[in-house]
Amino acid sequence: MPKRKCVFNDRLKESFKSFVDGRDVSEAKCIVCDCYVSVANKGSYDLKAHLDTTKHKSRIASSAVSSSNNLSNFVINKNTPEILKVSAVEGTLAFHTVVHHHSFQSMDCTPAILRCMFDDSNTAKKISCARTKTEAIVNNVLAPHSLKVMIECLKCIPFISIATDASNHGNTKMFPVLIQYYDYLNGGINIKLIDLKNTKNETSDTVRTRELLLESLNKNNIKSKCVTFVGDNTNTNFGGINCKSGQNIFSKLKSSVNKNLLGIGCPAQILHNAIHHGVDQFDMFDIESIILKIFNYFSIYTVRTESLKDFCEFTDITYRELLYHSKTRWLSLFPAINRILQMFPALKSYFVSQDQTPRALLNFFENDFSEPFLLFVHSLMSTFHNSLEKIENESNSICEIINIVENILTSLKCRTTEKFIPLAVKARIKHLRENGEEIARDNFIGHCLCIYSSTTSYLEKWTMSLMQFKVFKWMDIQKSAPIDYNEVEEYITFLKSLNVFIDDVQLFDQIQNLKTFISIQDDAYFLEKSPNKNHEALYNHGSRDYRDQQQRQTAWEEIGKELKISGNLAKQRWENLSRSFCNARNRRRDESKSGSAYKKKSSWKFEQQMSFIIPFLESRKTQGNLNESNLFAEPENLSEESEAEDLASFSPLNRENEQDSQADQTSDFHSAFKESDILEKRNEPVETLKRFKKQKQHTTPAGQLVELIKESSALRKRQHEEKKTHQAAIKPDSVLDTLDDTDLFFLGMSRMMKQLPKVEQSQIKLQLSNSVLSAEIRCNQQSFSSTRYPCSIQPQSFASSPSPALSQEYSSGEYSTNPETNNRMTVLEMVSLPQSQYQ
Repeated sequence: MPKRKCVFNDRLKESFKSFVDGRDVSEAKCIVCDCYVSVANKGSYDLKAHLDTTKHKSRIASSAVSSSNNLSNFVINKNTPEILKVSAVEGTLAFHTVVHHHSFQSMDCTPAILRCMFDDSNTAKKISCARTKTEAIVNNVLAPHSLKVMIECLKCIPFISIATDASNHGNTKMFPVLIQYYDYLNGGINIKLIDLKNTKNETSDTVRTRELLLESLNKNNIKSKCVTFVGDNTNTNFGGINCKSGQNIFSKLKSSVNKNLLGIGCPAQILHNAIHHGVDQFDMFDIESIILKIFNYFSIYTVRTESLKDFCEFTDITYRELLYHSKTRWLSLFPAINRILQMFPALKSYFVSQDQTPRALLNFFENDFSEPFLLFVHSLMSTFHNSLEKIENESNSICEIINIVENILTSLKCRTTEKFIPLAVKARIKHLRENGEEIARDNFIGHCLCIYSSTTSYLEKWTMSLMQFKVFKWMDIQKSAPIDYNEVEEYITFLKSLNVFIDDVQLFDQIQNLKTFISIQDDAYFLEKSPNKNHEALYNHGSRDYRDQQQRQTAWEEIGKELKISGNLAKQRWENLSRSFCNARNRRRDESKSGSAYKKKSSWKFEQQMSFIIPFLESRKTQGNLNESNLFAEPENLSEESEAEDLASFSPLNRENEQDSQADQTSDFHSAFKESDILEKRNEPVETLKRFKKQKQHTTPAGQLVELIKESSALRKRQHEEKKTHQAAIKPDSVLDTLDDTDLFFLGMSRMMKQLPKVEQSQIKLQLSNSVLSAEIRCNQQSFSSTRYPCSIQPQSFASSPSPALSQEYSSGEYSTNPETNNRMTVLEMVSLPQSQYQ
């Protein structure tokens, strides 16, 4: 009978937890060693023997370490540098999403992309920042922190402005609450969002009862600092143009926050409404309706759009997508008009050629004044469009706003006074006068001028409330005019009426410091843009363009244009700075003289910036026949003093205005040294040199140079007088003394010939020239090179034939007196006759 085997029963399972059922009932499996242990022979003793083995003990030890590592993966220690780095990355991603107005849904895939892109980074592997976590970080971390920082900054701010505006977000009415204040430590003007509320409607009572504004002011403890309310120019906000008290936000805030509260409307909305009000006075066309109808006609119709592209190709115009205009988008009207003008020939051809064109569009494009009207509105809108872009800058102050409004008003008034019509408009309506439509043309021009006046009147009426803040214009330090303290006193009085008191004494000192600061900053900026290596002709005397006045003036104009000042003003400022630079170098040279007490050398504030002109300030060395060491006892000291004088007198403007005088002085200076032979001829070289040496010992270098110039001038004067005396001595008593008999003969003949008629004079000249030339020919033929041909004509006979141009009496080479051969009088006979016998 076989022996009964032991089995791995429930009692053993309860006692040995590291074992489980094996392959059969007589085996147990060790989950630590992953092996099978037989219990058939000894039962529990077999299991105990396996637990005591080295293999099982080592597995137990290694399993304990591995189990603790895996457990640490589920427990996060928030203080480790790696976890803090991951948290910083997640906060940065959340901040980036808010700043760039991204949707929280974009964060669902952003961390996954980062993990794939930076798979070798442990930080990227641990980023888990989807939309839910991102929203939690923004609401619970970033928003409270930003409010805390803002409240800390507001503790040092005495005055703030509060602003709000309703905005529809779907079916929800949103009321953001913003504050504006000036903080010189943090960039000047600051705009912060302090709250965002939702309401069911936007009546003034709702805003106040639900404490949309008051609750925000009280919650942040800034109610006492609020001095201004800003909003749209609606009746809900201000109660009309005159800000009447009643059921409006401004009145209720004024009664509950500050009785001296100021109200400021939106200037951008005023400009937008002004141009719309002016254009609406033109009864021929409705500009907004035309733009919307044209856009809607093509917006969703592919066939119409493709047909329009064909017309654009036919008219040689590039197709561009038409733009939409919204009445609540103030900057959309100008681009929409501009786009229609760019495609106007194609649009006109398209609508005129269609069979079922909307009547309003057909009437518009068939009208001869449609394109001139668009051009006129486009010209006027360009001014308002540029101003609206400037006004929408978030860093604007009331000073900039007033300047923009005043510039527009000035432009409109000038257009009205001058009856300005753009040239493009005039070119389009020029043919109407020729076609007999002069009345329609004049009416169109009258309507255009009416737009100017209507826009101006609307703008003046609605900006009247802004003009009370003109007392702040003195703060506009960008203007070229200096600060006038009388304007500052008006500003102090205005604030005093609002129970805001200013210490005028302290303010006066601050304004003086401000003037100094502005001048320093202006000089520093001027030196950045002023003459440099690109304008070497303005300070380098050796430049070939230094004496070119036109080129120098052009360079100054370029510098002035970049600095937004005139060229002459830039020239004057450079002169002042260069003079200050030279004076600073002179002072430091005087302080460094031997024998003087030691002083700490202070440099001029712009000395380093202007050091590039030092090579052009060195004293100019002269070269001549005389040795300078024989003239002065201390040539080295003289060189230094001469350089000092050169620095003191350096100024590009002075050198430009006195180039001629300096050229004379330089030539005099050189003549005193180079023309040593002249000094010797005047028998005064020794006395002159002694006098120079004596003056060197008792005068300054400037005095020596002046005396030297005087001596040189006197020397030149004596030379000039002696030259005149010498010329007078050798000058003949009469001009006739230099003439011989032949000269006198021809002079007498010329006097008599001038009394003859012009024809006779011409004949005499011809005969005389022929006689002289024929005589010269005969002389050359005889080869009498050693004998000079006599001036008087002697009767001779020559074998050569006479010139065919000569008459018969001159054929023998002499004047014939035979009346048979000569029927006219000879020249000699004519000369011998008295004047009364001439016929």
